[in-house]
Amino acid sequence: MTNEEELQVADYLLKKLFPINRSITGEGLRLTLNILKKYIPLEIEEVKSGTKVNNWTVPKEWKLNEAYIEDSSGKKIIDAKNNNLHVINYSTSVDKTVSLDELKKYIHTRPDIPDAIPYITSYYKNTYGFCMSQNQLDSLKEDNYHMYIDSKHFDGSLNYGHLLVKGESDKEILISTYVCHPSMANNELSGPICSTLIYNRLKNRQNRFSYRFIFCPETIGSITYLSKYGKIMKEKTYTGFILTCIGGDFPLCLKLSKKNNAPINIVYKALRNNEFKTKPFDPRSGSDERQYCSPGYNLPVGQISKGLNPNYPYYHTSLDNLDFITAEQLIKSVEQVMTLIDAIELDGYYVNKNPYGEVKLDKYNLYPTINDISDMERTIQKQTTNKILLVLNYSDGKTPLSYLSEQYRIGLMEFKPIIDILKKYDLIEGPFLERRELE
Repeated sequence: MTNEEELQVADYLLKKLFPINRSITGEGLRLTLNILKKYIPLEIEEVKSGTKVNNWTVPKEWKLNEAYIEDSSGKKIIDAKNNNLHVINYSTSVDKTVSLDELKKYIHTRPDIPDAIPYITSYYKNTYGFCMSQNQLDSLKEDNYHMYIDSKHFDGSLNYGHLLVKGESDKEILISTYVCHPSMANNELSGPICSTLIYNRLKNRQNRFSYRFIFCPETIGSITYLSKYGKIMKEKTYTGFILTCIGGDFPLCLKLSKKNNAPINIVYKALRNNEFKTKPFDPRSGSDERQYCSPGYNLPVGQISKGLNPNYPYYHTSLDNLDFITAEQLIKSVEQVMTLIDAIELDGYYVNKNPYGEVKLDKYNLYPTINDISDMERTIQKQTTNKILLVLNYSDGKTPLSYLSEQYRIGLMEFKPIIDILKKYDLIEGPFLERRELE
């Protein structure tokens, strides 16, 4: 895709997917996966309700037909048709008339953001309830209110989509995202849309690694996926990340993998990009990295996001809408994640094919000239030569490229043109995943 085509796809998917009432199961989830499938050829699988998946059980499917509250005159004060956040996700049915005081027991608000409708779920406890803004609740008058929810819980299935882009190695980079939140733009749609665009950038190029894409409902979806594919993922996952809340005008942030030596931790640091932020692994909050990093799997993966709390005040509210993020911001996120992917592809162990003494660089026109050139040109030429000398000397089969970034405070991707030059003249080989002995 061209940049313009990417913008068009991102804008289309934002508008197409935003209204869908998604949950951890159901038609909204399946519809979302099938819309995305037009741009990324996901293999969609289903797992029946009641299936044991590790310590969990796939829940019954949920279908919401209608949900509203009306006053004694029959005027609807909230209606899930207008905003599907108005009803607690997975609510049971109710048809009941109550006083205002009784009604308030079933209403959820965000007093700290009085204009926002909160997003509330109750997946694993049978209950019902509604959500509205604090301002709207404060405006309600004494009256009798009719609470109505027409919903159904039944034996159905949970769905997820996945695919594998094969590379030169069968070692995999995991790119996982979730597709279960209704009508929230950054929280829900930024991850799946960015993952889709990243796939389209990777699919037609030569990749060193294979790439496993997963689109699943959060928590129960990744647990279900791991129960089937966890063994092969433990064997093949080199590194990876979860994409979530990656829109908005915020710095990119990596939640580090629990594994200190995870390649994503090392490479992210080696980029030496001050615009990128990090935070430590913490299982008390977050997304599916908690499942991938659980003790039985302990995969070397982290989480990439933008502006999570406290910098993202509209998290899990109706104000996380299409005014909050733009297609342009998503493309910028894709560019930043691709830089990280390219760095992972570049890092590794290199081998100098002429390791005994320094390579005579002028044989390859790689040594600074003595021509009458500007000071700026001479400085650039000298910097290039210094990087060439660094790479050649440390291409010992035992020192990863990322070490040079840390030791000499040079951004990892600054070595990319140097590697290309040295490979052009057949002076080095690599990168290799494992250490190599010099010949």
